[in-house]
Amino acid sequence: MTTTAVRPGTWACPDATLVLPADAPREKWLAARRAGIGGSDASTVAGVNRWGSRYELWLDKTGRLPEQPETPAMRMGNLLEPLIAQLFTEETSIATQRKGLMRSRARTWQQVSVDRLTDDHGLLECKATNWRLAEEWDDGQVADHAEIQVQHALAVTGRSHAWVAVLIDGRDFRFERVERDERLIEVLTDMEDRFWRDHVLADLAPAMEANALDVVKDLYATVVLDARQAEAPDVVRDALARRESAMKAIKTAEVMKAIAEAELIEAVGDAEALLDGERTLLTRKANGTFAAARFAAAHPDVAAQYMTKAALDLDRLKDERPDLYAQYRARVLRPTKEK
Repeated sequence: MTTTAVRPGTWACPDATLVLPADAPREKWLAARRAGIGGSDASTVAGVNRWGSRYELWLDKTGRLPEQPETPAMRMGNLLEPLIAQLFTEETSIATQRKGLMRSRARTWQQVSVDRLTDDHGLLECKATNWRLAEEWDDGQVADHAEIQVQHALAVTGRSHAWVAVLIDGRDFRFERVERDERLIEVLTDMEDRFWRDHVLADLAPAMEANALDVVKDLYATVVLDARQAEAPDVVRDALARRESAMKAIKTAEVMKAIAEAELIEAVGDAEALLDGERTLLTRKANGTFAAARFAAAHPDVAAQYMTKAALDLDRLKDERPDLYAQYRARVLRPTKEK
């Protein structure tokens, strides 16, 4: 591990008070996090969290959602966090420190537990992801949910900037600096304040969202009654009609999507990218899933050289025969985002 000299007076969080130290018992953390909007909640309130909904967040903050067990992904993230922080320090010579759960002095419902403080007056957010979501971090970008999370943390702590470090598939390490954005903090804080007042304190559920489906299914997985009277029959009939209409629209959309993708693949042909002058319209790179069965059928002798007891040693094949490995990866069609 790289040893760095800590800059003096750099661990202060002028806008926050410490609620719980980093090593507080888990049960205290679980109770305290329901007392406000935290960093991981901020992207949900802002509507950019693909894994959570405002409805689920409301269930959680009002005590209606049973405590969720730690998932394998959550455990892996917790285990990788100190490693990512160490890699960051080795790359930058910026020291880091754990802090604990902090609460805003001005807004008692706004709180955060940062992964680390940094001794350049910033903070560090550590992320681990896989190749399926790697594009969120391409070209010096920071994933939207991470951007919102660190701006929330800066609002609570009063720190000047943040670093976001990500480890992709355990081998691709990247980090970016995110400056404090006062306008975004103002908008985000207003959204969080309204959610806390209008839904949590008022005990009024927000509108249902698509990504709330799984949590609602889990919440009502057990049948208790044979039947019940609808409290609002017209609302139920409207939902039934919208579901039927949506199912028909999905079928139409799937057909149109398939036609459009076929046209795009034909347009790009055997190239990796399609240009309009200097602008890239779309790419179709061989960076998808490796077709092991098709590779083994076409190159049985080579496949035998890279076969382990269980399967092909894809890492070794990629390192030693990169051209051949690339030929059997699925090509992924990806439109280029407008800057």
